[in-house]
Amino acid sequence: MQQTQRVFVPHNAPIKDAKLLPVQAPSQMFGRNRELGGGHVALKAGTAILLHGPAGVGKTAIAAVLAAAYTAQSPGGVLWFTMTEDDADLLLARVGRAYGVNSLTTDDDTAERLRVVRSLLERNRPLIVLDGLTDTDAVREFARSAAAGIPLLVTNDKQAAGPWT
Repeated sequence: MQQTQRVFVPHNAPIKDAKLLPVQAPSQMFGRNRELGGGHVALKAGTAILLHGPAGVGKTAIAAVLAAAYTAQSPGGVLWFTMTEDDADLLLARVGRAYGVNSLTTDDDTAERLRVVRSLLERNRPLIVLDGLTDTDAVREFARSAAAGIPLLVTNDKQAAGPWT
């Protein structure tokens, strides 16, 4: 009897097809041309963006439109993480897990975890979307230490200082 080898896709693996994004882009967005145009340019340059405002203003919809366009333009795909106030260590572990590197959850050496994640991100150049309840301090630390120069899109209910536009 011949066994077939099963292939498992890592949890939160890079999404390379816009139809597989966890949030589908609306077919039309009205009055957001300036934000979308600026977002496309900034992400193409590897800049971090913070979309802020109260619930219901369209932050996630804008993120979905930008992510869908990124999947069409970049082979690196999109890492879309729904956040629940994840700390910086958990963000590093989630990125590693997306690329099938599970040792980041047990390695006590923070500098080594950071080096591995930075290498993964530089090699693959994904768009990282952090959507939901974000811990601004953790996201700021992650953006500066692991994702500098990597396209990063963060949604938050409040404006916050950080390495983003």
